[in-house]
Formats: sequence, C-alpha cells, structure tokens
Amino acid sequence: MHNLKSQAGVDYLTSYGFVILFIAIAAYVVLQLGVLNYRVEPEFCNPSPYLNCVSYTINTIGAMTVIISQSTGGIMDIHGAACSSAINTTGNNPEFGNVNVVPYSDTNNYYPNAQFSNTIVLYSDTEEEFSLYCYNANGLASSNLGNVFTGYLWLNYTYSELPPTSNDIWEVASMSMKYT
Repeated sequence: MHNLKSQAGVDYLTSYGFVILFIAIAAYVVLQLGVLNYRVEPEFCNPSPYLNCVSYTINTIGAMTVIISQSTGGIMDIHGAACSSAINTTGNNPEFGNVNVVPYSDTNNYYPNAQFSNTIVLYSDTEEEFSLYCYNANGLASSNLGNVFTGYLWLNYTYSELPPTSNDIWEVASMSMKYT
C-alpha cells in the first residue's frame, strides 16, 4: 500500500515538473523573439515637406533601404545620401559616417552596390529606392534583430529647374525602425 502512494507522488511530481519545464521553455522562446519587448518604440519616418517615406528598413549589418517620393512639381537630382544616429554640432550635417554626404567613389564605403555612382533622378509624384549604410558613434550602426535604430536621413540634392545653392545638403527625415 505504501508503494502505491509513493508511485502516485512520483507521478504527480513528474507531471507537474514537465508542465513547469514546458512553460519555462515557452516563456524563454517568447522573450527571445521579442514578442513581449518592453522597449517597444514606434517605427516612424518624419520627412521634410513635399517628401514622403514610402518604405524604409534597416538590416542587422546597418544597411538601410528606403523608398521616397516627392511632390514638388519639379525634378530632384540626388547626388548622395547619408544616414546617421546624430546631427553634428552645427546642425546641418550628419555626425557620423558620410558626414559630407558625398556621392559614391571607389574610396568610400557608404553605399551598398555602388549606389550613387550616378545621380538619381526623382521626378515629382514618382518613387525611387536606394540603399545606404547607417552610422553611429561606434561606426557602422549594426545591431541585433529586433533592436531599434533611431536617426536621420540626409540627401545631397538639387532641383533641375533651380540653380544649385552653396549648401544643397539637407536633413530630409528623422526616423526610427527595427532591425530586420
């Protein structure tokens, strides 16, 4: 009779042990996937007037792909782009990375796939996709999947209908996005 009670106790503890183990594994998986991420920040792209962020993503190595459109009625010639987590002290250029918003050259590493080796022409009410690397104080803004990058997008551009100005570099958007 005593053996039956012992066996029932062992069965009881084993059953509940497996249930607790299963719940612990499920909780670990949920936390690792970031489903219950307490650092949830909204993703946004706040562009300058007459510009629109159609789509924007950043991958874990720090390469951002963005699709923008413009509705100025003119033609925008984009010569270069930059993505940085901060603005410099003068408030007019990126703090990190492609600080002068230069076009592609063989000596810089600001653009995947040699983008901006030619001017990108963006007509009014059309969309254009381009890729560039984002930078922060540590260099290339790489991070783990699900973390958030918050920064700024600059474009070096002119309008075809207007003469170039001495400063054709403009911060065109502030943005926050998750690494994918």
